[in-house]
Formats: sequence, C-alpha cells, structure tokens
Amino acid sequence: MPLFDCFATLLIVLIIRRIKKKKKSIIDIICIVAAVPLCIATVITGFCSVYYHALPEAENALLGNTAVTVTGTHGEYFFDGPGTKDLLIFYPGGKVEYTSYAPLMLNIAESGIDCCIAEMPLNIGFFGIGRADKIMKKYGYERYFIGGHSL
Repeated sequence: MPLFDCFATLLIVLIIRRIKKKKKSIIDIICIVAAVPLCIATVITGFCSVYYHALPEAENALLGNTAVTVTGTHGEYFFDGPGTKDLLIFYPGGKVEYTSYAPLMLNIAESGIDCCIAEMPLNIGFFGIGRADKIMKKYGYERYFIGGHSL
C-alpha cells in the first residue's frame, strides 16, 4: 500500500505543478487531461484492492460435508445439497471476499435450497451486474432466489 500512496501523491503533485504554471503549453494541457483520469483510476484501484478476506471457517465450508457437495469454478461456488427445485444466487457485500459467505451457503444448502455465490469484479456487486442471468442460464432449476449483503 505505501507504493500506491507514493504514486498517487506524485501524480497529484505533478498535476498541481502543471496547473499552477502561468503560461501553459500544449504539453501541459495534454499532461493535465491525461493525468486526471489516471489519478481517478489509481484512487479507485487502491480503494478496491483493500477488502475483507475470508476467515478459516469459510475455507473449511468450501470443502462441503456429507450432505452438500461444493464445486468451484471461475467466478462462483456452487453448493449442491438435497434440494433439486430451488437455487439461491447470492451477491456478496461490497469489499468482501465472496468465499466469506461459504458457511451461510452451506447451512442453507443443507436445508434443501441449493446455493451459488457469485464472484464480483473488484469485490463490489455493482460491477457484476448480470451475473445472476448467467448463473440462471447455466443451471436448470424451477425457481431462483436472489439475495445478497450490503451493496
């Protein structure tokens, strides 16, 4: 994280120096226009790179048990319990690792509702709009439920 802070600070200082110049050249204007989106992207990336990681209990829940089989593919974990008609698609909370919800999904799957935790880009749900549609096309259940936490 200190490297990110140094980079962001350096970028801001360079932008301020270019803006403060009384006589601006075309190079100054290009640098300012190019640096502003870069600075915004740097801040967003730094913000999204800090998130809540899964606890060891969640890692254990991903192994499943005698009643629930857990399979993981790129972008999701599927909890296949005794149920065959219903699927809960779960969107994780903002800045929370999606595997953190494995113990909850394991308990729900044991009760008869299969579950799927969707991984979200940058661990923020609104970057994963449409993930539920893809999951519903992939699995053939009679009913789907969508739930989530936070964002």
